[in-house]
Formats: sequence, structure tokens, C-alpha cells
Amino acid sequence: MSRTVTDIMQTPDGNIASDSTLQLALPNQVVYENLYLDTNIPYALLKTISVMNGSDDYFVAKGTEIIDVFEKHRGRTLDPENGDFVPIRFADPDAATLEGQEMCGLVTQPGDSWLLQVELGTLPTAPAGGWYLRVWSETSSIVKGVADADGNVRTGRRIRRFERRLDRKVMTSGVAGENTFDKLIKGVDKNIRTIYIKGDISQVTLEGKRNGQIAHRWKLSKNLNTFLQKIRGQQNGIADVAGYFIIDPVATGFAIRDMMVVDFDEIIVKMESNVSGTIEILTDYVKRVA
Repeated sequence: MSRTVTDIMQTPDGNIASDSTLQLALPNQVVYENLYLDTNIPYALLKTISVMNGSDDYFVAKGTEIIDVFEKHRGRTLDPENGDFVPIRFADPDAATLEGQEMCGLVTQPGDSWLLQVELGTLPTAPAGGWYLRVWSETSSIVKGVADADGNVRTGRRIRRFERRLDRKVMTSGVAGENTFDKLIKGVDKNIRTIYIKGDISQVTLEGKRNGQIAHRWKLSKNLNTFLQKIRGQQNGIADVAGYFIIDPVATGFAIRDMMVVDFDEIIVKMESNVSGTIEILTDYVKRVA
């Protein structure tokens, strides 16, 4: 039997129309590896794709960010307007180890209230046959066999130990020259997988402080960062994305060991911007919850 299984889910609630929102309750008692949106709606008009547990925004992204940034950066050129699906990823298919692949699968538990929401933009004239949006799930079992020290396999129920989340921050007063940002995700219970900085950035410096002193310092130029991603992630086809400065510790494929440690009292990010204007910071991170 396959480690994961796929199945089509119920039709989302709501009418497909301009500026409408479609909703789908996600059943508990499974582990979601990925969700896949099968739709003829242009992905640029998937204005907001959200996965929530009650009022907790777990994952919020635009269709264009998923296809043109996250997937493209991982070397996957997808074309949803010609039959490809729009993936919502929890687990990491690129991780070099099975543990790394499984670490962030969305383990649903009793009492959870998971909901997928898709907010649409202004739609053009519908094609022949009309618009459609279907959701497929790729899941694994909530029960997993674990071998003990003697090699005996025992079954146990999986619990949610880690959550893969997406944090969005915007620096609205970005100027040409040095910009200082102090709102990066941090804490002993968090580790960063990838930082996507949207803007014309030539250099980034990160300073982690404890007790007012710099305990860790990391400086990257655009050219060096591009080179490092190329040599570290070549086996995964890691690619730059125009308009973004991408800091990617897990480009190596070692999605657990190589995550960025952010156990600091304060983190200062200094960004050298070539132009003035908004700078947007998207952080793909892992939060330990058990």
C-alpha cells in the first residue's frame, strides 16, 4: 500500500463568481500531506488561499505566490491554466530524508476545526461549460508503525508536534539604502525554512541578539546568495525568482538539520534596497507545538 493516498474532496461551498469566497471544511483524523486545487479559474485570480484552524490563520497565500514564487523557487514550473493543479503544501516532498518529508504533514486532531477558503478576484467571462474548482487531498494515516529497540513494530497514533506556517510582514516605509526590520519570526519553539523578501534588495544582514549582545551575525550579498543556492540546491533545481531575495537554509534538502535557528531575544534584519517602496517579507517556518 502507498505511504500516501489521494482522493477528491467534497465540492467547496459557495458560488463561483467575482469577489466571492469558497469554503471547504477539512475532515479530521487524517494527516494532510498536500492539497491540490483543480480549477480552470486563472491562478492570478485566486486572490487569497487560506487554511485555518478556527480563527488561527495557518497558511495564507496568493495563487501567484504559490505558482510563481514557492513552486518556481523549488524548480517546479507549473502551468495551471493548461491542466496543472495548484498545490498547497504541508509536508516537504524535496526533503532528503523521510523524517524531513513527514515532519510538517498537517496532523489533524479531535477538536480541530480546519477550513480551506479560496477568495476570488474579478472573473472574466466564463468559458464554455462554466468555471469549476475541485479540491484533491493527499493524505497519510493518522496511525503509524514504529519499531522499538528490539525491532518490533508497534502502532501508535500520530499527534501534531510541528506546524509548518507562513508569516507575512510588510515594511511600508522602505527607502533606497539601508532598511532595518525587527519583526522576523523568532523564539526557542520556531525554526525558519525559507525567507522570501520581495523587493530590489542587494544585500541582507541578520543579527541575532541575546542579553543585548550580538550572538550570531550573517551577511549575504545578492550575488553570493544566488551562488550558494545554486551549489547547495543544485540537486533539487533551486532557482532564483525575479523580484525576490530568497534566503533558503533548506536548499540542501536537509529540511530538519539545516533550518535557521531563531532562538534569540531580538533579531535585526538590515536590507540594502536599490529603490524606495514597500518591502514584503514572507517567512516559511516551523513551529513546535508538542
